Amino acid sequence: MPLGRSQYRQIKGSGEILLGDKLVGLRDDGTETAREVRLPDACACTGMTYLLKDEDGQAPGKVTLVPRKGQLVDGAAIHKLRAKRGVCEIYSDGCHWQLLRSGAP
Repeated sequence: MPLGRSQYRQIKGSGEILLGDKLVGLRDDGTETAREVRLPDACACTGMTYLLKDEDGQAPGKVTLVPRKGQLVDGAAIHKLRAKRGVCEIYSDGCHWQLLRSGAP
C-alpha cells in the first residue's frame, strides 16, 4: 500500500522529524553547508520506524542525525549520512534509536 501524502515530508536544509512522518526526503537548501536532522524523543515513539532518503545527492558527510539529549543512535551520540543518494532507516526501541540500515540504496 503506498504511503499517503501525510506520511511523506521533505526537509530542506536542517529540520526535525515529526511523529507523523514515515518517509523523509532530505534536500539541500542551497547553502551546501552541514545540516542537522533532529530526531523525535525515542521514549515517546517506541517501535516507530523512519526512512530517510538523500533525494538530491548532496548529503554525503553533510547530514547528521541528532537524537534528543541522553539518547543515542545505534550506540553513538550522532549518525552521519555518508552515501550519495543514500538511505537510512531507523527505529525507536523506547529509549534510543537503532539503525536498520544506512548506506547506498
